[in-house]
Amino acid sequence: MGSDALRQVVESDHSTMFVQLKTEQYKAAVVFAGSVVEALLIFALRRIKSPVAPSSFAKGKAVDEWRLVDLLNAAKNENVITETAHKAADAVRDSRNLIHPNRVVANHLSADRGLAIIAQGTVEKVCFEVANWCEKNPEQL
Repeated sequence: MGSDALRQVVESDHSTMFVQLKTEQYKAAVVFAGSVVEALLIFALRRIKSPVAPSSFAKGKAVDEWRLVDLLNAAKNENVITETAHKAADAVRDSRNLIHPNRVVANHLSADRGLAIIAQGTVEKVCFEVANWCEKNPEQL
């Protein structure tokens, strides 16, 4: 997936996240927020010549094949995002289990307005930090 395609995913999912939040579709808003965070981290980590794989799962694989937890850890380790953004995004990552019906039932998961707003704020924080990192590291682009 090229950068243009990834940008289109970010733009579409970011816009959809806001629509879902406004229409009180909180579960969908949280899931779309996670998608945006994932795409932003892939975008940034692709620009690092050899990002260190943060797990045995990620080792030897392209960044595009990493799990969200690996993307988050690598982005923090490579100073793309701060510890604060990492923690917030990890909470959103956890909430993406809402897409798995068996996990929703087994773990009594639900999404409410508060969680959706946290997810939206996390997207904004990660977006700001990735943009800031890109400005400070133009040679990586």
